[in-house]
Amino acid sequence: MSTVAGQDHTDICNMKFSDVWDGHLHITQSKTGSRLALPLTLRLPELNMTLGDAIKQCRDRVVSKYIIHHTRTHGSAMPGDPIGGNGLSRVFMEARNLAGLKFAKGSTPPSFHEQRSLAERLYSAHGVDTQTLLGHKTASMTEKYHDDRGAGWTTLAI
Repeated sequence: MSTVAGQDHTDICNMKFSDVWDGHLHITQSKTGSRLALPLTLRLPELNMTLGDAIKQCRDRVVSKYIIHHTRTHGSAMPGDPIGGNGLSRVFMEARNLAGLKFAKGSTPPSFHEQRSLAERLYSAHGVDTQTLLGHKTASMTEKYHDDRGAGWTTLAI
C-alpha cells in the first residue's frame, strides 16, 4: 500500500475505507494538512498494481473502517483496530528480515519510510507529478525524495 500510494506511514495508518469515493482515495495529510484525491487508477507498473488493487487487497475477513488494520488481537489492540505507525514500521522490519535480504556491511537497511522515496522515484520515471502525489509544498522537498541514496549510476554523457 505504501509504495503504491506514496504516502507517509502516519497517513497510511489513518486511511479509512470511507475515504474512498468518486473513484479516488481522499487523504488529508497529517504533517502539512494538504488534501489529496488520488485516483484509484493510479498505477505502478513495477508492481503491476493500481491504488484500487492495493485497497481491495486490504479487505479481509475482519470488519474494520481502517484500510490497514489488525487482523488478530495484539496486546490491547483488537481485530479491526488501526495499526499505529510504530507497529507498521516494526512489521515492515520483520518482513524485510524474513525475506532474507542481504545488505552491505555498515549500511543501514531500508526503513518503511524508504518506500515513500521509492514511490517518488518510480512514479517520477513514469511522468507522474510526484510533488502533488507526496503533498509537498515545494519542489525542493520532493527533490530530497528523488535521491537514490547512492544506489544508481551516474553516466557520463559524451
